[in-house]
Amino acid sequence: MNRTTLRLSLALAAVLAAGAARAATESAQFTVTATVVKTCRISADATVPVGNYDPFATTDATSGAGTVTVTCTKGGGYTLTIDKGSHEGGTGARRMTDGTEFLAYELYSDVGATAAWSAPLTVIAATGMAGDDHVVVAKVPAGQDVSVGSYSDTVTATVDF
Repeated sequence: MNRTTLRLSLALAAVLAAGAARAATESAQFTVTATVVKTCRISADATVPVGNYDPFATTDATSGAGTVTVTCTKGGGYTLTIDKGSHEGGTGARRMTDGTEFLAYELYSDVGATAAWSAPLTVIAATGMAGDDHVVVAKVPAGQDVSVGSYSDTVTATVDF
């Protein structure tokens, strides 16, 4: 064998021996963690229009259904409160105004306008990303002696979680 071939053979043997020595492996495990926080978002229809109100009508005027949507972390509970509005009367009544006169109304949590939004609504477990839609219907009692005009009120919906 010539010297070059011998040197290559020895070098190759050294590489193979080193590779064989590195054939063993070792492993370690680690844990990945995350904490899902309880959080909520709230949105509401911009208006809940009652439409035209006739003071001489014998039946109450009722709006279409508006919606307050609460989206919370799945399983987290929350409480939804709807306040009495910007023009609350001394008796706690909800009132719209045209700037000089007031038009009484009430908000309801059902399309039939039978369950008044008078107390906070508590939801034990939120549905998650789909959100929970809560109905808001306004009813203006018949027979109020008010002037012609556009009446409105600003109501705030608040979610506590």
